[in-house]
Amino acid sequence: MHALLAILPILLALALMLTVKISSGKSLLSAWLLGAIFAFFIWRMDLLYILAHSLSGLIRSLDILLIIFGAILLLNVLTKLGMISSIGNGFKKISEDRRVQILIISWIFGAFIEGAAGFGTPAALAAPLLVGLGVPPFAAAMAALIANSVPVCFGAVGVPSMTGFSIVSPLVERMGIDSAAYSLELYATTAMINISFGIFIPFIIIMMVTVFFGKEKSFKAAIKPALEIFPLALYAGIVFCVPYLFVAIFIGPELPSILGGIIGFILLFFAVKKRFLVPKNVWLFPDNLNAMEGSNTMPNETMSGSTEAQNTKEISLIKAWAPYVVIAILLIISRLPHLPVRNWIQSYVLDFNNILGIEGISYSWRFLNNPGLLPFTLVTLITAFLYRMPLKDLYGILAKTSKQIINPAIALAAGVALVQIMVNTNVNSSGLDSMISEIATSLGTFFGNVYPLVAPLVGVLGAFIAGSNTVSNVLFTSLQFDTARLIGLPTILIVSLQFIGGAVGNMICVNNVVAVCATTGAQGTEGKLILRTLLPCLIYSLAVAGIAFFLLAIGYQFLA
Repeated sequence: MHALLAILPILLALALMLTVKISSGKSLLSAWLLGAIFAFFIWRMDLLYILAHSLSGLIRSLDILLIIFGAILLLNVLTKLGMISSIGNGFKKISEDRRVQILIISWIFGAFIEGAAGFGTPAALAAPLLVGLGVPPFAAAMAALIANSVPVCFGAVGVPSMTGFSIVSPLVERMGIDSAAYSLELYATTAMINISFGIFIPFIIIMMVTVFFGKEKSFKAAIKPALEIFPLALYAGIVFCVPYLFVAIFIGPELPSILGGIIGFILLFFAVKKRFLVPKNVWLFPDNLNAMEGSNTMPNETMSGSTEAQNTKEISLIKAWAPYVVIAILLIISRLPHLPVRNWIQSYVLDFNNILGIEGISYSWRFLNNPGLLPFTLVTLITAFLYRMPLKDLYGILAKTSKQIINPAIALAAGVALVQIMVNTNVNSSGLDSMISEIATSLGTFFGNVYPLVAPLVGVLGAFIAGSNTVSNVLFTSLQFDTARLIGLPTILIVSLQFIGGAVGNMICVNNVVAVCATTGAQGTEGKLILRTLLPCLIYSLAVAGIAFFLLAIGYQFLA
């Protein structure tokens, strides 16, 4: 009964988002209120403690929100300057083969945008570019959504995984484990398991496209174009996933998707230019596919980029890519441990000690270490200045960006506050374990040693409803951690599966599906699109669960 009551706030948020179609911000705010009521009346937690932990959650969320703001601000400014349009037009000159274009734009370009911006922008940006090249809207939306999975664990400069770790770091320290060492192994394990299946995602994308949208009617004939390009698709998976893994291990969670996208793009671009592994025949879509899918025709202004582009003269590709390259370089310089820059920016700390006078409820914010401020916002403002963007336009973009993050701000603040309450309800006068421990005990008892099969699906569920891997991690990371600890499974393994599941859930999450359908002109096909992407989503989830069982079977040693 207590486990059921403990999970009700989360179920309330999910139900409000799914059935009543209330925004994630309002839904999670309602969940926080219900959690606070349960904590006070059932767990008999002191009201001041509830308020202090809620305020702690609000403060912790500010660090994440600054990253979101900087990432979206950058994208909005580059769109206004016409740089995003130039990047899209540059892709048209690489290859006429639709399969190759889909690999480059949905997989590699989408991965880079996920690493740099995240929060639904990759699919909504990559899909219209594909439509502009002649890919049917529904096919473009499907390809972009499936591709927006592997990079998401470390998307938006590492926000999803860093958020998840920030939630369990106090629990790790309570176990007497060094949180820095734990985080390093957690990120490395996440990347290792993720790429073990992730390298095949490019081939799955092409296979889904040729089977459902090719002119061939039989499955055997429809899969032939996918098999023809399998070597190049596997190559595309490798050139992204290998750098992704090494960056996650040796640098950290901020850069795997960004650098994987940059390195992968360079290697894939030159491979296509040299016709390496590229099929001899050019594969195109049938002329009548738009009508067959019942999708609307893509508006010309959207196909060519953004209606808000400021420049009538196209910016060169080098100039268009320059802000992203500068950001990647600055992030590398500021994250490498043997360079003095990292220690310098981390030395500036804003401490929130003993919140509301309660000893032990504290938070230290290294604000200069936040990529949303340095380098995202810094590079954005410098770019606007160099291209002489009118102050009126810049103010308008700042206002637009602020409005865009209102709902994510409320959702993250309420979600993190709710988790802080649920994790710390062990301090009470009722004698009950914390809410999270009560839920974890029930899950552990029911599933036992087969829990790795469930862990990624929990992450998928959170992303599907909340529309964000970050919010999924906010909701479920501490739950997954405690469940693993109580069952006796490695917490690093189960938390990694949560991170991956939340990333995979982006294929079917409601927010992404609605956004990508709107930007491609495929409105009205949202339900059908979710059903199409559900199959690779489930296959991916079961595959990483299988990899987890394999690691357990061979006795792979985890830190915790």
